Amino acid sequence: MPTYEMLWCYTGLALCIHSGSSLGYRHTVKAKAAIGAAKTGSKHPNYGKKASEETKALLRAANEGENNPSFGKPSANRVSVSLWDLEGNLVGSFNSQVEVAKALGVNRSTVIRAIQRGYVIKGAYRISLSS
Repeated sequence: MPTYEMLWCYTGLALCIHSGSSLGYRHTVKAKAAIGAAKTGSKHPNYGKKASEETKALLRAANEGENNPSFGKPSANRVSVSLWDLEGNLVGSFNSQVEVAKALGVNRSTVIRAIQRGYVIKGAYRISLSS
């Protein structure tokens, strides 16, 4: 059963379940070094162990497709991009630079350079970051 601590907050009296815990404690630099050294080298629990090919295959299979934590999620580095013709008309909006590159049939680095330097791609398009 947790112990409770009476805290006085700006809103009034509150109960806190964190009494007696080390929540919010900051280790000293010396303590951090000691913690790091405690499990290095031969003291590490996995020191000298090597996963078998069978284990690697099982882990690989367990994280495929929908089981992968990143499945269906957009990339954190994704940048929305707009494609314009030379008259300034919006041709399309894309969720990533890769999508634009595939649509135009060019390399992703070409798209990045066109955004950074204002190049015209294929003599007909300009690319800008969507806001």
